[in-house]
Amino acid sequence: MSQLDNILEGLIERTTNGTLKWSRTVESNQFVTSVDTISVVVRELPVGGWVIPTSYRLEILDEMGETIEVIGPGEESNNRTQQVGRLYILARHSALDVQSTLAKLAKALES
Repeated sequence: MSQLDNILEGLIERTTNGTLKWSRTVESNQFVTSVDTISVVVRELPVGGWVIPTSYRLEILDEMGETIEVIGPGEESNNRTQQVGRLYILARHSALDVQSTLAKLAKALES
């Protein structure tokens, strides 16, 4: 497994278990987190039509805010792009606190 695969796996694991929190950005389809002084941005890319599947992009930024690595469409590893899509969904749920909103809705509907 490559270093990037290990990084993706670690981001997914820490987001899943709640030890890594994501935040919204000014763009509605983009979320950011930081690990020490390194930032990670994951975003959903716009698609041109219904037949094109949704794609995602992950950027790793150094402590100066420079993009040092990108994983996205055209990546040589289909598994890696699938992992970025999975991370996007987890990051979105974390940033938007989806679970809390669903719990409030379920409770309101019980009344």
